[in-house]
Amino acid sequence: MVLALGGCAKQIGPTGGAKDVDPPVILTSEPLNESTTFSGNQLKLEFNEYVNTQKLINEMVVSPPLKYPVEVKMKGKTVTISWKDTLQENSTYMFQFGEGIADLNENNPLDSNVFVFSTGDYIDSLTYSGKIIDAQTLKPVEGVWAMLYSDAGDSLPLTSLPKYFSKSDARGEFQIRYIADGDYKLFALLPENRGYKFDVPTEQIGFTDLRVTPYIQGADSGLDKLTIKLFQEEDTLQFLSEINQLDYNGLQVVFNLPPSNYSLSCLTEQNVNDWTVKTNKEGDTITYWFDKTLKYDSLKLWVQTDKVSDTVFLRKPVGRKPGKGKGGDKKKLKLIRNSGPVQPYFKTLRFQSKTPLAKVDLKTSFLYTSSDTLPLGLYARQDEEVIEIDYAWKQGESYKILIPDSVIWNRFDQANDTILVSFKASEKEDYGQLSINHLLPDLGHSFVWYLIGKDDKVIDKRNVEHKGVVSYPTLETGKYQLKVVFDSNENGEWDSGKYIEHRQPEQVLFYEEEIEIRSNWQSEIDWKVEPGASN
Repeated sequence: MVLALGGCAKQIGPTGGAKDVDPPVILTSEPLNESTTFSGNQLKLEFNEYVNTQKLINEMVVSPPLKYPVEVKMKGKTVTISWKDTLQENSTYMFQFGEGIADLNENNPLDSNVFVFSTGDYIDSLTYSGKIIDAQTLKPVEGVWAMLYSDAGDSLPLTSLPKYFSKSDARGEFQIRYIADGDYKLFALLPENRGYKFDVPTEQIGFTDLRVTPYIQGADSGLDKLTIKLFQEEDTLQFLSEINQLDYNGLQVVFNLPPSNYSLSCLTEQNVNDWTVKTNKEGDTITYWFDKTLKYDSLKLWVQTDKVSDTVFLRKPVGRKPGKGKGGDKKKLKLIRNSGPVQPYFKTLRFQSKTPLAKVDLKTSFLYTSSDTLPLGLYARQDEEVIEIDYAWKQGESYKILIPDSVIWNRFDQANDTILVSFKASEKEDYGQLSINHLLPDLGHSFVWYLIGKDDKVIDKRNVEHKGVVSYPTLETGKYQLKVVFDSNENGEWDSGKYIEHRQPEQVLFYEEEIEIRSNWQSEIDWKVEPGASN
């Protein structure tokens, strides 16, 4: 009896029933789906439940595109979509709702998210599909407009709206449906705005000079589907991008493109000729180091190239005193080591300074091995911003380096804190060997060769001829890719395309397989590329 009463007293909260997983259903519509001879300016959809349309404006795609934005209204379980445009005659219109219509409770999107009608006597039923990839990486690109134009002319994507379009999926594949018979120009566009025109310089575009012909859906078996390579055109506009103040120690001038005939002069009393000038590898950033800490309230600079002339006015760096950090304490010289806890046994250990060095005295600095203590200065070399320790590291051995406080000084009277680092030299077993015998098409130009490691990091870049051998005697174990660029203008770089010139980006090829480097293992592969090959 006690057990029975206890069981009766137990309270259980209401479960609310099974979770709603059913999408909303269109009960009736005006016009009906796949109607013909339609001449109205709105679409009414009545659902079997209340729906949410907050995302509909952003999700919905109308093909052919409408010039003006649509208006969405909801009353009860009915959604009305209206427009100001006059619809084209004898055209099939497709409304793709995406996930813009969903039920109110569980946000289940409408499954029948395509609605079609025609202003003519029949529904156009042809289709066209293909793939969009990145021109440099050859990886599929999602969310790109694939657009068809019935007209001809070079200004189509710049000035005109497409006749038909759809978006690429995660595999880069697209399918454009309900197309009228004919042939079309095909473009790919990744817009910066919500438009369908190639009207922003940073937008990415892809094109083919061939006109394409749609086909009956399902009749594409055995057809070679076209692949469009997406690229961003090279920015040819030169401008002064920014000037960075490096505390009171220097300046950094950044251009949009590497400048030519460049000069900088100071319109105040400073002598630019006393400053040290360094240009980065890309050539677009020029760093000026003052000869000493420059206590200035303002600087007025004149920057000039063959395309840019500009006056720049700089006030003193905010929140700092010369030679001090934000808190007023004297700033210390920072040195960065080029390796972590494991030092490659065949490489020089380097300490990199962010500022030019003035004085290095390593008399009290030491290198500790497992059996000896050695003066570090015996193995040290120095240039303006780097200290190299050139020592024959023994595989697998542990080391320590001690550099006492204030033995390394930069030209701005800043010294190092005590540096004590421990590390271990790598071993031969940490690496493998790779040799590639390559035979590329003999096209009268060289190729840019890339070895790519984890996270798409470029391990090696060099120029190669069409035939030869590339060897890597010490590669860390792991997986790698090989890539070549058909360097048709032989500038040592991949060059983008230009639509208005009908110039495609330079061709890129990847070795078809990922290369795995194993411990203490020697791999040799042959890479032969037939003329006309692409991937």
